[in-house]
Amino acid sequence: VGGSVCADAGGTRLLLEWVQAAGLLLSAGSVPRLQPVVRVWDVERELCVSSIPISHSMPQAVASVSALCSDPSGCHMLAVGFSDGWLHVLDPRDSSRSASVAAIAAHTGPVSQVCLRSSGSTERLVTCSVGGSVNLFDLRRVPSVREVHRSTNITSLAGHLHQDVVAIGSRRQNVKLFDLSRGKRITIKGHSDFWGTRLGGVTCLKFHPSQALLALGATNDTLSVFPYSPNAWTEAVAFAHE
Repeated sequence: VGGSVCADAGGTRLLLEWVQAAGLLLSAGSVPRLQPVVRVWDVERELCVSSIPISHSMPQAVASVSALCSDPSGCHMLAVGFSDGWLHVLDPRDSSRSASVAAIAAHTGPVSQVCLRSSGSTERLVTCSVGGSVNLFDLRRVPSVREVHRSTNITSLAGHLHQDVVAIGSRRQNVKLFDLSRGKRITIKGHSDFWGTRLGGVTCLKFHPSQALLALGATNDTLSVFPYSPNAWTEAVAFAHE
């Protein structure tokens, strides 16, 4: 469900994020002239357990919610991207009216996708813009930003639940995997897979929660699963500081 978007002709948007570990469904949206709000739903009880307003400085007629994600380990942190390039990090456990932990000017264009990485004492965000830039933010040292990748062909972004690894899908029939801790990268290209079909333009990505496996969907109606090995991380990447 994560990243689902519904929009009507008037520009009203709804984004949904499923938090498997906590059994929660998050929803966020933008309605003209109304303050953006993230709502937390307990699916088992069919009840909205929390509403988190977002104090965004830009007029809602200009900036709308464009991306939503949560900490996959249990909804301890939320990230909401806006169409003006700003990113808000929220703590849903904060009972005050403003649960904002940080507000970051992440991109110059709309934020299209967000991936929140939590590993030990490290809280990091990987964001992607409509313009094709992928940035890495260290939330412990805001503003600390590094450009991970740049391409106008990016279609999808995913992060592993336990490994410090993210995957970036492309419409040019390839996926790039980045080890954020070691600054390494591998590329899965559009060669024939086990079934004898060729990988199409990537539309969606999903990591196995515990194993080194990546599933991807493509425009040629195929679903593929690729293994990856730590020994394959041979391509060094120098993340650029902005």
